[in-house]
Amino acid sequence: VYCPNTWGCPEQALQRVIWFASRAGMDIEGLGPERIEQLRDAGLVHDAADLYRLTVDQLVQLERFADVSAKKLVEAIEASKRQPLPRLLVALGIGDVGEATARDLAEAFGSLAELRRATVEALQQVPGIGPKVAQAIRAFFDDPQNARLLDELAALGVTGGEMKRRVVGDAP
Repeated sequence: VYCPNTWGCPEQALQRVIWFASRAGMDIEGLGPERIEQLRDAGLVHDAADLYRLTVDQLVQLERFADVSAKKLVEAIEASKRQPLPRLLVALGIGDVGEATARDLAEAFGSLAELRRATVEALQQVPGIGPKVAQAIRAFFDDPQNARLLDELAALGVTGGEMKRRVVGDAP
């Protein structure tokens, strides 16, 4: 059974944050599914951007959080801001974008800002990206909720950095 309510379904929102923080995503040490659920239930985390707003003072108010563990988690979240662009692209959960495709996109466009501006045609210039995947990527970036999340993440310093671009066809 699949819930089509992408942005209004609490379980989907929870799973997006869990995926974002996972080893395959931003690899945030100490931030597993139970901890994320605890943060959601406390009203502290609704999406991935909320992770970067957490403070030690907020965390120590929660059960099973001592000062040391709260500081370590805030430090781990802060450290995840330095993850490279391919890792961020995987963490975002863009349809049909796994590790190899994320790496190819990062190399082709160099930054999240450039990738966000890419046309379907430019995306298809990246080896291995056909019309279906290009449309899925463009649809992800065109979704207003995703755009809002990406803007918030960027304002919080989560950009995936910049990479040296590899020239691909007409890609920007």
